[in-house]
Amino acid sequence: MSFEIDAHQWQVPTRRCTFALALAGGSVFADFDVGTDNLVTLVRISFDGYGSCRPVDEAAWRPMNAADSSLLLEALANEELATDEVRVLLRRHFADNSHIIWQDALDQYDLLPNGTPQH
Repeated sequence: MSFEIDAHQWQVPTRRCTFALALAGGSVFADFDVGTDNLVTLVRISFDGYGSCRPVDEAAWRPMNAADSSLLLEALANEELATDEVRVLLRRHFADNSHIIWQDALDQYDLLPNGTPQH
C-alpha cells in the first residue's frame, strides 16, 4: 500500500518545527527539524486514533542520514514529495525510530518497510 504525502503548514505556535508532512490523507502528521548539520530529524508524529508521539528526551530521535536528508529537503523544495523514493526514505526513518513510535500505529498506516522487526 502506498501512502499519500503532502507538505503541511501548522498555524498554531505549539507545533514548532522546520517543516511538517501530512501522510495517509491527513491521518498522520510528522513534524521535522533540520539541524545545523543539515540532517533531518523527526521531532513529533501524531496519528488519528493514537495521539501524538513525542519522547521526553528529544535526543532519543535518530536523525536521517545525509543522503536521505538531502533527498527529502530537495523533494520538499521542489514540491515533489509523493514519490516512491520519498516513501522509502520516510519508512526507513520511521523504522530507525520505531523504538519511540507506536508499532501498531506504524503498522496501521503502512509506515514501515517490509520486513521491519516487530518490537
